[in-house]
Amino acid sequence: MAKRPKLFADVLKNKSDGSKYVNHEFQIYGHWLATQLGADDKQIGMFIKLAKNQDRAKIQTALEFVKGAYKPKSKVSLFLWKMKKLREEREEKSVANKGLPS
Repeated sequence: MAKRPKLFADVLKNKSDGSKYVNHEFQIYGHWLATQLGADDKQIGMFIKLAKNQDRAKIQTALEFVKGAYKPKSKVSLFLWKMKKLREEREEKSVANKGLPS
């Protein structure tokens, strides 16, 4: 029987007082995100930083893109690529909006 992936809400509910190194919600979210993508232990810090500094909507969009992909070689690489593309799209829109006359 396959293990059911942990939902983010379940992780928040079951946060025990024994996890003394996790003090903020973005740390829990970053760790959850890393486990969803099958990241190495060395990469967890990167996902915590993403959860702290990036917009959650963009993160969720990239995560849904990765979950929809059929057998990606690396979920982490695909996720980071999609985050880069979303950032580029946002920058292109902001440049295009600056060029419009008022």
